[in-house]
Amino acid sequence: MRLAQAAELVAVFNERFPAAQRARTRVLDYGCGTSDHGLAFALAGYDVAIADIPSKVRFAAWRYARRGLRVEAIEIDDTNWKRPPVGKRDAIVCGEVLEHLRYPLSTVRSLLDALPEGGILWVSAYPFREKRRGGSHLEEAFRERPLVKRELKKRSERIRREDLQGYLLEKRRRGLLSRIVSRLRGESGAAALD
Repeated sequence: MRLAQAAELVAVFNERFPAAQRARTRVLDYGCGTSDHGLAFALAGYDVAIADIPSKVRFAAWRYARRGLRVEAIEIDDTNWKRPPVGKRDAIVCGEVLEHLRYPLSTVRSLLDALPEGGILWVSAYPFREKRRGGSHLEEAFRERPLVKRELKKRSERIRREDLQGYLLEKRRRGLLSRIVSRLRGESGAAALD
């Protein structure tokens, strides 16, 4: 299933990012596990970073090294899991991850902050579709589900695709009022002047 999802995602992203841009298009596989999604993007020519707990991200990085692929590995641990250091990305894929987190709302905020306006976030199900509770799906994630869903709806817009499982979201472009307030506050140049 993950390989089929990865193939679907790469096909959709290839429509959005022309071949000449892919080497400069920064894709993050967040909560990568073995990084099937990220590997598919790397093989398609994208600039890939992976993030997960140390043991998982190290194993995934080994898979890239075996194939001679470059990858940036970001370790998520108890010092940074509330606000993961994901850098700046053009797109983020997050397959079967958020329902396993103690702090999904702060993680989603970090992921959205990492994207430019018009950047892409893909989530496989949570928080839009109900997942079973218990096991490795945390109660904390279940309780924060309405807040995460509201945050995503406020800061992104869904791109509906019949040929893609999960939820493809585009980070909203800030409105005129938001840009004016940013300029008055003297916030970051390019974003404030859009």
